[in-house]
Amino acid sequence: MCTNRGTRLAIWMAIITALAACTLPGNASRVDAAATMIAATVAALQTGVAGSQTAPVFPSPSPSAAPSPSPVGTATASVQPKQPIVTSLALCWTGPGPAYAVVSSVKPGTAVDVLGVGSKTGWFVIQNPTYHDRCWIEAKNLQLDPYFSVAGMKVFNPPPTPGPKETPVPTPT
Repeated sequence: MCTNRGTRLAIWMAIITALAACTLPGNASRVDAAATMIAATVAALQTGVAGSQTAPVFPSPSPSAAPSPSPVGTATASVQPKQPIVTSLALCWTGPGPAYAVVSSVKPGTAVDVLGVGSKTGWFVIQNPTYHDRCWIEAKNLQLDPYFSVAGMKVFNPPPTPGPKETPVPTPT
């Protein structure tokens, strides 16, 4: 064994130094693992973006040829608007307003399919979520997605307003 006190002290110092240099399991290794995952994700994203980009190609100048335009990317983002949502209890009518019969009511939070716009301003024609037929709902009761557009939608004309029913008049005998 080591009998020299200086040698023992040197051995202990080497052991303490070695232990201090080692990463013991604990919070530090979890932080390093999280940091490593984040760094790997960022690197992968940067590699993917860099790989998808192409360097512009410039035509070499030629005295006899006119310069041709370089191709321009025409990437278009297609955003699919969300269905309109009913914001408050709304009545679904056979036409635009109280001159027509009420078909049903639609609860707040219900997503509806818009079939078209009414020719009377402020009305949409939707597929009734209860009976699955067509009905009219006021626009003020719908929350529309910012990407929702009525361009190209069918325009519905209201049906004839129901008139009073004729009461048969008895004929004199």
